[in-house]
Amino acid sequence: MDRFVFLLLILYLIGIAAQLNIPNEDPGWRNDPSNNQKIEWHEFLPTTTDKRSFVLKYSNDKENLQSSELYNARLLGIAHLSSRDSPSCLTFDYLITDDKSNKLSVFVHNRTVWRSRLRSEQSAIHIQLNISSPSSTSSLRMDTLIAFDGQVTNNGHIELKNILITHQACPPSILKSSNTKRLTLPFKSPNSRIIPSVTTKAVAGYDCTFEQDMCGWTQGRNNTLDWFREQPISNNLAGIVGPLTDHTYGNSTGYYVTTRLSIPVTTFSDIDISILVSPRLLDNVPGSMCAKWWYMMHGTDDTEFNVYLIPNENFTSTKPIWRRSGDQGRHWQHGQIQIEPGNSITRVVYEVIAIWSIRSEVSLDDVLLLDGPCIKPDFHSISCTFEEEHICGYSSDPTGQLAWTRGKGATSTTLTGASEDHTLGTAQGYFMFIETSSPQKPGNKGRLISVVEQPQYGRCLQFWYHMYGRNIGQLNVYMSTNTSGNDTHPLVWSRGANVGNVWRKAQISTEYKDPFYIVFEGVVGNGIEAS
Repeated sequence: MDRFVFLLLILYLIGIAAQLNIPNEDPGWRNDPSNNQKIEWHEFLPTTTDKRSFVLKYSNDKENLQSSELYNARLLGIAHLSSRDSPSCLTFDYLITDDKSNKLSVFVHNRTVWRSRLRSEQSAIHIQLNISSPSSTSSLRMDTLIAFDGQVTNNGHIELKNILITHQACPPSILKSSNTKRLTLPFKSPNSRIIPSVTTKAVAGYDCTFEQDMCGWTQGRNNTLDWFREQPISNNLAGIVGPLTDHTYGNSTGYYVTTRLSIPVTTFSDIDISILVSPRLLDNVPGSMCAKWWYMMHGTDDTEFNVYLIPNENFTSTKPIWRRSGDQGRHWQHGQIQIEPGNSITRVVYEVIAIWSIRSEVSLDDVLLLDGPCIKPDFHSISCTFEEEHICGYSSDPTGQLAWTRGKGATSTTLTGASEDHTLGTAQGYFMFIETSSPQKPGNKGRLISVVEQPQYGRCLQFWYHMYGRNIGQLNVYMSTNTSGNDTHPLVWSRGANVGNVWRKAQISTEYKDPFYIVFEGVVGNGIEAS
């Protein structure tokens, strides 16, 4: 696989917070012996015999550590887990303090099942996860590696307490509890994914995370394919066809709804239509409302995702008010539309139209209806590390011949592509890239478009890019103050040379008087070593 890789500079790191809980059995928690980064997990209270609570922070001996750098350490344990049909429950409490770049992840058998999503907190957060062995069928308990990966700077630390594993599924009552912060947090930050449970003008059954059921949403009458609830853990092709995580919890056990062909294919249709209809909205609403959702749209270019506002229950005389087409990348993205008062809107409708393809799929999660006009989400920014799935509001231009995708790790082709990102400097860090291998052709283009940024004196655009390969293509950067939607984008920076297997820094002035946006354009080069 050939990649043309590129990453924006970390102008600031978006904070992530998380904590963990494990075993009823004793997994024998220990530090990863292969760690060479000079920090490690310590027992929270070393004088006790309870080996279920730990803390990760810089040691007192800091002369060899730079306070601004990010170091990580893994806490490893072996648990005896059975298949996903008989999951065990992992619970823990965590607290991440001070530095917004500190973060925590949980791995089961080297697969990410959870990442922290909150900013630093003043009190511990309780988490529970259904976990299972890598086997999909075995009822026998298998030795399974569990790892807590913490990343910290000299500012702040991570506390991980009361790790407990019980050999039964997590009780649903805990997921619904009012003490579960992840179900009641307001939708304010890029790292706080959970939608509010109630809106001011509550429309019964509208707000939905799809964790329990379809809420008040119903299938369209003329569907050739229906929407259905799914967990990534139950999808053997997750990451290829369908998301690796849901949006609500950011793990493999959360639910979303999706529409695609079932495998094996039993019926064929030239064009498939999937419609999802909201509950009826309130009549005579005096003010504006905002409909929000998260979606993932990945596969072929022959797919449309449309959103309609239906007036007076008239399902036949309306045009889509929001539309996306083609491959939008394998990551969750945010969408919203404003519903104005006085136009008699009674329904919100999601529609997917796809020319037959096993790999075409659209997924939907965390639908929400709020009082008041839509506002720009606060995670929308030109500044981005791409460590979060929302990618700061960037979007891949659907009119291009290829899509920008969020990814990590090395390519399968030698002498091409990046093996590590720039943010973390590891294979676990994320960057944006375009796929340049067959059937892509020389000269094909993919454009990554930023959100609109307000002008501010003294600021400049700084980013890191990776162009490695004998037959490298072109990376162009355009800036435009024209937000009316035409194709006028002045070229402000361009590179078309092999710069080696290293991240390079570029810097461009942004001295504009008007709001502007940025377009990063990747052009496919000649030959297989074009990345």
